[in-house]
Amino acid sequence: MAKRVRRGSNPLCSCRGLLFINASRLIRDPMSRLKQDNPRLWLELYWIASGPH
Repeated sequence: MAKRVRRGSNPLCSCRGLLFINASRLIRDPMSRLKQDNPRLWLELYWIASGPH
């Protein structure tokens, strides 16, 4: 069954909570296709993960 998403709504953010992404783990995952599929997002996550903590 397909999930209904209201127009203009963000599927990552709902009334139930937020989805948090572990950027360090995601950019280092050898099975992730993020770098090939969305290089801009990958680079932004890389900058976030490699910044001062």
